[in-house]
Amino acid sequence: MGGVVMAAVVLAGMGVPGCWTARPVEGAAEGAAPADFSVSLSVYKAGEGRLPGWYVVGPEGQLRAVVGERRANTPLPPIVRQLDPTDRERLWGIVRDAGLLAREIPEGLVSGAEDASGAGATATIAVSGQGRRVTLVAADEVGSLVALEAAMRELAWLSEGR
Repeated sequence: MGGVVMAAVVLAGMGVPGCWTARPVEGAAEGAAPADFSVSLSVYKAGEGRLPGWYVVGPEGQLRAVVGERRANTPLPPIVRQLDPTDRERLWGIVRDAGLLAREIPEGLVSGAEDASGAGATATIAVSGQGRRVTLVAADEVGSLVALEAAMRELAWLSEGR
């Protein structure tokens, strides 16, 4: 009998709009990085004056970075600094303006796996924000990823070529 009552309560709750409608994402105002914003950029083949590296920013704003070749068993990079809200907004702006979380995949990128280093990729990016998560792979240099890499490298206090 208790199971029947519980099922009726669950089914009744499904019919109430407040029980199934999406909640607005916190921090999603124009310019502000959403609370769930995170980005991981792995650069396998860098252009002139740049080196391969792995840059990670989590929702808490910790920037992790390491220069060098990334492999499937590479440990998470060390924390190099805590970003302030302005820094997170800067990175979010690059991601948003490049359309990296858009439903349509930006030109030069394909949906892919986290580790595409052996597949001839130049970079892999995993982005989360506004309730979405995507992983994209670049076969050639893509301007938006180069801009994101430059910003993350600068925030990690890494100069060109190191």
